[in-house]
Parts: sequence; structure tokens; C-alpha cells
Amino acid sequence: MNRFNEYYDGVESVEIPIRSNTDTKYYLPNIPGLKGKIIKRISLANGLTHTPNNKTMISDANLKLAFLTIVNEKDIVVHRFPMYMLHKEINYLPIITELFNFSLKDTEKCYIEFSNPSGLSVSESLFINFFYEKQVSYRSKLCPLLNKTIVDSALEKREIERIYPLQVEITDVNKTSVYFPDDEFLRNKKVKSIQCFADVSELVSATLKSPDDKTIIANTIYKKSFLVLQLKNGLRINNLPLNMLTYDFWLDTEILFNNLVVDWPKSYIKIANKTDLVANTVFYFLIHYSNAS
Repeated sequence: MNRFNEYYDGVESVEIPIRSNTDTKYYLPNIPGLKGKIIKRISLANGLTHTPNNKTMISDANLKLAFLTIVNEKDIVVHRFPMYMLHKEINYLPIITELFNFSLKDTEKCYIEFSNPSGLSVSESLFINFFYEKQVSYRSKLCPLLNKTIVDSALEKREIERIYPLQVEITDVNKTSVYFPDDEFLRNKKVKSIQCFADVSELVSATLKSPDDKTIIANTIYKKSFLVLQLKNGLRINNLPLNMLTYDFWLDTEILFNNLVVDWPKSYIKIANKTDLVANTVFYFLIHYSNAS
């Protein structure tokens, strides 16, 4: 969903140097300037050759193996989000995409995982930009008779967005209906959007991998696959083309749902034919949900 008219109160950038080609997890440092802020966008700068500490920017091949987890106290807000989806350009012009909408307290509990670190180099760094808004309470000057502190209406109505990954594996290449797992965490969650991480862009050349180093299915499969979701209210999402949910460099689009509660074990992916199916490859979904009661 294109949102190019957002306003921000500030930006904090952080550099994370690569330590070795064996370490798989990197925690963010303590970033006091982000604590208590509403994070609106996270981006990886395009076109840079060096970081402020004169390190080489991490390669695209390595970036495709990196996944971001955001933790607030003990609550995981964003879980294993592909960092390559934060690295965008159109005709070599950087586009910063709004994907997030959450408050942040504990940056040092957040981390990045690499599914396979063997190609990493100590000469590289990750360089991440966090765009934020302040959380400001103020006394209304327009309604002095109310005599109470109110919160900015935009913040008052905001639902903090959460993101959780859901992996669906192809185990039998002779079946064209692949059912979702019964993920206990997602039961009764209110789904607001679903994205797929897939090789759909002409700019993507290397094979994409999931956090546990499984190969993400080929572009040809997404072009003939359909989403069938059984909802708890009896309605269905029936044969929604998966390529409408895939991340694409050229089109920054998102389909928004009205707090769907999905019966996941009764929901599945329908694949039109068996050609090109490969066992042990996976669909990698990002479920955006509301944590509001």
C-alpha cells in the first residue's frame, strides 16, 4: 500500500558490523533515541557503497538470508521479517516503504538472524534506518472545559500492527492442495493483511531461503497458486491469487482485510497443476494481525 505522505519526528540509524561467517544471530545495540517511539518505517539504504564506519554494505545475496525480529519486553511484535523486503529501489531511486506501526522499548532485545552465514564477510555491515513518530500526550486547548489530557487522535485510533511468519511446506509433489499448519499462536488472531516472500521481481536473482534454510518456492508456482481461507464467521477467502500477495519491487501494494479470524487447519493453498513442484520447498507468509482485544 503506497503511503508517501507520512510525516516523521525523527530518524535513528544503526550499523551492525558482521563478526564472522559462522555467527547466525546479531542483536541490535541499545538505541536510547528509539525507546518509547512509534516506529513507522524501517529501511535499508540503497546505492551506498560504504557505511559511516567505512564498512562495505552487506551484499544482496547475504541480505536475502537475513530476518528481523522486533521484541518489546517479552512480546514479539515482528517475527522473522525478511530484511530483503526493506531494501527497495525503482529505477535506482530509493523507496522507503511503510510496513510497521508499533511502539518500541527494548532495542537490545531485537535481533537479526541469518539462515546461512557462510557467505558473510567481516568487511560488511548492516546499516538500518528507523523512522519514528513521538508519542505525545497534551492538554486540549480547543476544549478547556473538558479539563483532561487527551492523546493525538491519530495515535488514539492506531492499532499496533504485529507480524508473524507462517511457513507451509510442500511435502508431496503429487498433491495440489497444501494445507496450513495448526499454528497455536495464530488461533483467533485478527488478520489485517497477508504478504508472501517470494522470488517475483526481475531484480531478484539468487535463491531465496526461509529462516531455517529451506528453499522458498519458485516464482512459477506462485503464478498458478490460490489462497483458500476458511473464516471462523463462515465466510471464505476463495481462490485469491497468491501473486496478488507477493512482495514486488515495482508495485508496493497490500490487500487489507477487516480483522479476519481464520480457521487455519481448514485453510489451504490450491495449486493449479503439479508441474515444477519440488518437495521440501516452502511458501513463506507474513501474517499482519491486530493485537487489540
